[in-house]
Amino acid sequence: MKEFKGCPDTDKDGIVDTDDACPTAKGLAAHKGCPDTDGDLVFDDVDQCPKIPGAPDNKGCPWPDSDNDGTPDNLDSCKSVRGVPSNKGCPAPVVLAAVERRILQKAFASLEFETGKEVIKAKSIPSLKALAKLLVEHKAEWTIKLSGHTDNQGTEEGNMILSEKRAKAVQTFLVKQGVPEKNTSTVWFGQSKPVTTNTTKMGHQKNRRVEMTVLMKE
Repeated sequence: MKEFKGCPDTDKDGIVDTDDACPTAKGLAAHKGCPDTDGDLVFDDVDQCPKIPGAPDNKGCPWPDSDNDGTPDNLDSCKSVRGVPSNKGCPAPVVLAAVERRILQKAFASLEFETGKEVIKAKSIPSLKALAKLLVEHKAEWTIKLSGHTDNQGTEEGNMILSEKRAKAVQTFLVKQGVPEKNTSTVWFGQSKPVTTNTTKMGHQKNRRVEMTVLMKE
């Protein structure tokens, strides 16, 4: 074409092919001559999935859903376990009867470890055994998620490791009591999620915890 000094403009969008990132599809100069083929507001020059509508914050591609539960991975707190959207992609919490709730609450409230270790104190064992018995009775329906936390004493790295070890120590105990290992899961957060201040002795004690959440099985 004369106006482009002999160079073609194949898609006739007014942008010479040498400057057009999408020379066979009409587009806009602001987007290097590219259209938005899939209509997801991410233009084809930067869209890594130009024929499939996706999310702008995922380069124009749909977010994956690793566990196929209808909650995309970017919103799913349990990416490898099928759950429900109302619980951030995690299995729905169990509605416990009053007596069951007391067993769980006592196991949580009574749980203590040796200082700086993952060794469960002897006084915590009876309530954990009661919880294990309840979980065994409902092994066909329930799972339990164990979330380890620490206070802010020590280093962040050390506390992350300690929270992992403590969550897994509770898991190991429950499994030895007959709870199927596949019915248990662990996560850990170190000192990153305190439930109260770390400026008092009582605060430190409350922040050193393994939270226990009973969930419905898929």
